Amino acid sequence: MQSLLYTLPLFASLFAQAPAPGPAPAPQGNAELAGIHNVYLLPMRSGLDQYIAGRLTDRGVYRVVTDPDKADAIFTDKLGKQFETTMAELYPTAAAPAAPTPKADAAKKIDSGGLDFDVKSSGAMRTTSFSSGRGMVFLVHRHTRGVLWSTFVKIENTRAPELNEVAGTVVKRLERDLKGR
Repeated sequence: MQSLLYTLPLFASLFAQAPAPGPAPAPQGNAELAGIHNVYLLPMRSGLDQYIAGRLTDRGVYRVVTDPDKADAIFTDKLGKQFETTMAELYPTAAAPAAPTPKADAAKKIDSGGLDFDVKSSGAMRTTSFSSGRGMVFLVHRHTRGVLWSTFVKIENTRAPELNEVAGTVVKRLERDLKGR
């Protein structure tokens, strides 16, 4: 019992001398998002792009531009073939693709019971899970075409108050991720 009385003050003195933990490090935001200054919004379902543009401007998160050439990133609600086509129209590449050779065309065809079906030139749309994600919003880097940020907000109806609320939620989430919280 007596030895316990001597060890308790020893333990207490060890803990009393331990340095207090420093302040928690400040959260770091997404560096790629922080590098974006000007955004262009592609038309979205039910005019959601207009509400997002209003909220972005009102809160000063990003500068909304009407000239896609001045944009660092693009807001869209669709990815996939339609998005790729729109980006190619907005930002055409300087070099045109090389003309395919007949041998290359033959390699692209699929034999289907005696019928040749050329997937590329048939006009058939490529299916992708990105084509219609209702409620999804993406921020895509203009040059790399990589998705910098995305979120999902369930859209109950397409009336103005609902769309305004959805846009507010989208922008608040973006602000939160910019700040790293």
